[in-house]
Amino acid sequence: KKNSTSTLRSIMSAFENWLIQNDINIPPSLKKKLEENYVASAKVLAKIKKKGDNAVKEVMDKLKLDLIEEAVFEVILSTADEEGNTSGQGAGPGSQIMTIVPEIVSISDNKNGAVNIEWKLTAQRLNNNADNQVQLEWAEEEKELDYDYGHCKNIDIGKIDLNSKYTTKNVVIDNINANIFRLKWRNFSNIKELKIETDLFDQNH
Repeated sequence: KKNSTSTLRSIMSAFENWLIQNDINIPPSLKKKLEENYVASAKVLAKIKKKGDNAVKEVMDKLKLDLIEEAVFEVILSTADEEGNTSGQGAGPGSQIMTIVPEIVSISDNKNGAVNIEWKLTAQRLNNNADNQVQLEWAEEEKELDYDYGHCKNIDIGKIDLNSKYTTKNVVIDNINANIFRLKWRNFSNIKELKIETDLFDQNH
């Protein structure tokens, strides 16, 4: 029973992520009806859709949807493809890639050369038309990378095509002894402006 509950939660989590990725806001009442009738899955709904109008009508009759629920359900059906696309990792037209983006809520000056920052992580659609970047890092030891003592170079990748291979040539390495390399995905927060009244350089000089 425990494993069954865990599996159900996993399926629901995948379905909820799929709804978010496709910008579908679902009423709680519809969500409950889908769960109770075991159709809260993009894959299942895609299979029903594939069976034709009669199958769709049978499911809708069983769900007993009101006007708003019916409209949202039709949007869900029109979005679902044969595979259900629950992962959001497709690279084809119309697919959406979700990413984690930091967001600065507030920032304040301590007036001692330090600042306080309040921030959060948000799930957002990746802007696939933006100037997306990865960062190549290199150092002589891995711990140098962990403590930001290594060197780095930003690499523009443009449009994202998941699981495709990219090639970047002639990246200049400024440390001939470097033998540790890694790539880091770059996600930028929003911008906040703050006038610093005192910095550590002033205090030490």
